[in-house]
Amino acid sequence: MKSTIKLSLLAFVASAFMVSCGSGTEADAVSEQKEVAEMSGETYTVDTDSSVIDWRGEKFTGDAHFGTINVKEGELTVENGAITAGKFTIDMNSIVVTDETPEDYKKNLLAHLKGTTGEEKDADFFQVTKYPTASFEITGVEGNQISGNLTMLDSTHNVTFTATTTIEDGKLTAITEDFTFDRTLWGIKFLSTLVGKGKDVAIKNEITIKISLTANAAEATEETVEETEATE
Repeated sequence: MKSTIKLSLLAFVASAFMVSCGSGTEADAVSEQKEVAEMSGETYTVDTDSSVIDWRGEKFTGDAHFGTINVKEGELTVENGAITAGKFTIDMNSIVVTDETPEDYKKNLLAHLKGTTGEEKDADFFQVTKYPTASFEITGVEGNQISGNLTMLDSTHNVTFTATTTIEDGKLTAITEDFTFDRTLWGIKFLSTLVGKGKDVAIKNEITIKISLTANAAEATEETVEETEATE
């Protein structure tokens, strides 16, 4: 079976890094959390080895950083060629910087983002020791958009965005459009405009995320496990 449908998956997430929306556009719609959609239809399990979240952002001065973050686990349900529900977990410890930042600075940047410096500034971003994961749960699907509750740190808000998804031979692949959201809504306000920083030093409030997701139907996953066991 092959069908092209629209999917919006975020899982992520989670990236209120020291960077933000490279395009300078306003953040996409965010609202209060909503009731999670009931899982119905055929189950697809997220292939974490083939799924990744790309993040990118910049300061008002134009200085930019970008990198990736991993999906830890997740599943979706599909019915009549359309996503009906789903959820996934994001591994906040997996944040990496992939731009050409010097290695010494990159190491310090990652420690700051993760909150593992052992200093007071560890509360500036993700505090991965206390909050090792973030999560996204689908609340509704309308046409080419999916809405879901994004939970980071102690906050949950509902976000909506789009992506193109293809389902073929028990395999689902989805690539989202770039999506921006305001990190300060999740309490991450370091060097944001909310704390009165000028544009010469401030980090934009919005971040940009793109998700490349692969998931396999339950039957296909079981067949793969059986084949692996047979060769051992």
